[in-house]
Amino acid sequence: MNLVADAGNSRIKWAFAPQARDPVLCTEHAGNAFYGKPDERPSALAGLLESTWAGYPIPTRVVISNVGGDEVQQCLCDWVKRHWRIAPEFVGSQASGWGAQRDR
Repeated sequence: MNLVADAGNSRIKWAFAPQARDPVLCTEHAGNAFYGKPDERPSALAGLLESTWAGYPIPTRVVISNVGGDEVQQCLCDWVKRHWRIAPEFVGSQASGWGAQRDR
């Protein structure tokens, strides 16, 4: 089973799906939760992961998109490694491409 997650500035969305050609069509467990204002992170996120992800089976692969910042990424990485003993993969966008440029 794979875990795909999207960590934003105040919410995290996730789906656990079997390894399949189109995981969106095969989602077994999914969620969307608020984890706090910037000054409440990452402790709020760690508590949220403990109360939600800890109850799921250990995934084979964890892929995370993160725009929540370095502290959020470190919290996610630490939690996944500590609880599931696997290294999450982080994906992101390029600074520019196809005629568009990101502001940050």
